Amino acid sequence: VLITVVANSDAMNIEKISNRNFDISNNQGYIDISDQEAWELLSNTSNGIQFPIDVRTYEEWITERIDTPYPEYARLYTLSDLQNENGINHFKSVYTNKEVIIYCRSGGRSASAAQYLVSNEFNGTIYNMLGGITSWKQSGFPIKNSNQIPNTPEIILDSTFCYSNISCFFSTNSIDPDNDVIRYGWDWNGDDIVDEWTDHIQSGGILNISHIWPVLGNYDIKVLAEDIVGEKSDYSSTLTINVRNLAPNKPEISGINSGKNGKTYSYNISSIDQNGDKVYYWIQWYDDYQDAYWDGPYASNEIIIKNYSWMEEGIYTIKVKAKDIHDDESVWANYEVTMPKYKFDFTKELIKIKYSNFDFLFKLINIFAL
Repeated sequence: VLITVVANSDAMNIEKISNRNFDISNNQGYIDISDQEAWELLSNTSNGIQFPIDVRTYEEWITERIDTPYPEYARLYTLSDLQNENGINHFKSVYTNKEVIIYCRSGGRSASAAQYLVSNEFNGTIYNMLGGITSWKQSGFPIKNSNQIPNTPEIILDSTFCYSNISCFFSTNSIDPDNDVIRYGWDWNGDDIVDEWTDHIQSGGILNISHIWPVLGNYDIKVLAEDIVGEKSDYSSTLTINVRNLAPNKPEISGINSGKNGKTYSYNISSIDQNGDKVYYWIQWYDDYQDAYWDGPYASNEIIIKNYSWMEEGIYTIKVKAKDIHDDESVWANYEVTMPKYKFDFTKELIKIKYSNFDFLFKLINIFAL
């Protein structure tokens, strides 16, 4: 009694289910299976991953629910949740192209839920567990009764400061007394409101997460744990994170490093600001240069072109530093250029004149010879 709704995946799903020896003679759009068959599917992952979906009420769910190993643990989607537009759309966004096992107390609501999924063109494999959790318990398969809240988590971190617009990394963990899977809710600004929920992970597992603050300042952060039943722990201790600025990198300078005095040369200048801030440049063309100023702003890593000519021969050091919009300055970058003294070679110039004249006379002779 199988099916997936999308036609081009029917053959694949029928073959898969046939290999499991399920009856596919019916035409309901879903597969009726026994609690024994459900347990065989959910007690190991060698036959793929199936997701058990409890469609009873929250009160029934928190009182008792089937107990199956990670990652095939039970989830709650009440029948009324599935039968509204937001609920069915959310369900489809999570479980499209996946295998779900629907169950309830004795099988009536799960059949209704399976039929509703089919009629709403759910693209996945739907199993309906006959007899529901009542039959499951009678067969002696594991269940969980009532619920205990997870332990309060604590934040694990290497430093209490971060840099703006750069990922800052945190870890946490908690143990759930019922060994339920846990997700974590992070409050990134100390207002006692969860700003970000993680996915569920196993009880006791380390959860790693990153966060970016675009604005400098101090931020109070904390985290709580919520088990799959929906019970939440207290918030962790509050930690204050100081979000700082990084000065721009040492500028890069490129261009000719040897030339002639009086001639204008172009130089490329750039700097990367790791926070993504715009940058200004202070350019000194030689040691006692008096006309420098903060030029900008320019985008981080934007290559700017500046021109200059040295009127006298000598060795000059171009010095450039960058600062960002927070007035944090980079270290100096130095670039040496040489304007060598030009020596007049009288003999060489005389020879050039001599041979240029001979060339002119030779051309005249050839013309008159014609």
